Amino acid sequence: MVELTGKYNSARVFCDSLESSAQKQILTFLDHIAFSSGKIRIMPDVHAGAGAVIGFTGPLGEKVIPNIIGVDIGCGVAAWELKDRETDFAALDHFIRRKIPSGRNVRRETSAELEFLFGNLFPGKSYADFLSEIKRICLTQKQDRHRVMRSIGSLGGGNHFIEIDTDDRGNSFLVIHCGSRNFGLRVAIFHQNLARRKCGEMKGLEYLTGQNAENYKADMMIAQMYAALNRTVIAFLILEQFYGGSFASFNKIESVHNYISFEDSIIRKGAISARKGETVIIPFNMAEGCILGEGKGNEDWNCSAPHGAGRTMSRTAARKQLDMDDFRKSMEGVWTSSVSPCTIDEAPAAYKKSSFILKQVEPTVRIHSFLKPFYNFKAAE
Repeated sequence: MVELTGKYNSARVFCDSLESSAQKQILTFLDHIAFSSGKIRIMPDVHAGAGAVIGFTGPLGEKVIPNIIGVDIGCGVAAWELKDRETDFAALDHFIRRKIPSGRNVRRETSAELEFLFGNLFPGKSYADFLSEIKRICLTQKQDRHRVMRSIGSLGGGNHFIEIDTDDRGNSFLVIHCGSRNFGLRVAIFHQNLARRKCGEMKGLEYLTGQNAENYKADMMIAQMYAALNRTVIAFLILEQFYGGSFASFNKIESVHNYISFEDSIIRKGAISARKGETVIIPFNMAEGCILGEGKGNEDWNCSAPHGAGRTMSRTAARKQLDMDDFRKSMEGVWTSSVSPCTIDEAPAAYKKSSFILKQVEPTVRIHSFLKPFYNFKAAE
């Protein structure tokens, strides 16, 4: 463990060594008045991020910094248990490429199942109110509401993926990793620009207070719901149209890793909730799959856990340094049509080995099973 101390607070980093760029970002937080109280805990998959360090957990206070969560609001990983269903991977890949827009593409029409799936996902909440909030945000932030709605049920690019994984008992899982698409990005940029105008100090970590902070949190909640609905629509299409099953019959596990938890008032940036008894899923890389586990509710970890393996190099460095032949070899045994120069920044070599994280998570997660990937789909940014 590494301990760091700044002007206003201290932090525990749950790993044995820390790259200098990540340490610098953490110290910037510790020198920030927004974090003058509460526990700052950094997860083992820590690495420097574009706006804030990845792996950060800390309290939600009166001074709210939009740039901490950043642009991929509500991003997370969800898995639906397929049990012993068999999969024709070539047919699934063809289905995904026809039915699930990826990269910067969106759907031709708004998904017809949205209201049904919203009710399934958020029982007791009003779909009409959700649509009204989407409309309000789009008007305020000058977003194209029709494109926003047509983006629900699209994967995006980068580290987002669709996988078929199998556990050691032969049970298969559909695993989906994606977030709030361009909608969340625009929400983040809008509020960060406002913070920059209102605050003007702590460059990159400008904060909102009062009603401006409340407005950001309200928009965050909608963007987080949007991200969850996005994953659900993708799953619905695959489970019902490809596998021919009834969506309600599939068990789901979900861990969100880029969000504000309004239940425990914890900010998690590249970290997941691991409350006592909570089922968690943690992905590693394209070749090593995921683990399923159970949170231990460790208060010293802010009841949190790492969201993945963590990168060892930036995307730019990966594109320059990694070799396509090595990328192909590392993916042997996994059916994929996604190994290309456009996705080499997502090669397993760009991430820490799963063994590194497995050694670190014992205090916060009880591991139940390992999910080995047999199919993977990714798209370029």
